[in-house]
Amino acid sequence: MNALTASQPGNQTGGIHCGSLHARLRQTTADLHRRSEAVLDLPTKLTDLAGYVSLLDVLWRFHAGYERALRHAHLAAEFQSLCLCKADWIAEDLCYLGCAPRGDPIDVALDGRLDALGSLYVIEGSMLGGRYIGKRAAQALGVSPWRGARFFHGYGELARSMWKEFVCDLNSVPATGSPADRVEASSCRAFQAFIGSASR
Repeated sequence: MNALTASQPGNQTGGIHCGSLHARLRQTTADLHRRSEAVLDLPTKLTDLAGYVSLLDVLWRFHAGYERALRHAHLAAEFQSLCLCKADWIAEDLCYLGCAPRGDPIDVALDGRLDALGSLYVIEGSMLGGRYIGKRAAQALGVSPWRGARFFHGYGELARSMWKEFVCDLNSVPATGSPADRVEASSCRAFQAFIGSASR
């Protein structure tokens, strides 16, 4: 099964019994998740500050693009419990390191709440992995939440509870049917957009 090339995301679940939309997305986007991790090339990016800055640039282009799309589509208000200013956190980190974001935010178009849910599955899920990256960066480069690693600190000790709250919202959409297909398609596009941005 290849979530990247399937033209009809809902068809990917034929024969797959998913108890929730979250479970469905975990399964159908697993390959894209692995590709996203691989393209980051963390062992190289965390070798020195130049590599770390390039990592922050990749993340800024992605988050700035999606946050702009959420605002333009008037969707940010529907997810007020989430902090949709992650691009600002990254800009703060770059500023601490004496840099400014390089490149332009990626171009993203979102059409309604289902598209937003799919993209936020990728964005909010990355906050959990970000905590792990932040610890590695602290060990390798000496950064901290208030010294160049605000983004990776994310929601801090609230990260797990914030993620659980989002998953409850996600699972309000049944795991099969057209709405779930749209959420899955949007999550796949978000992963693909991240991979494309990181590959520049």
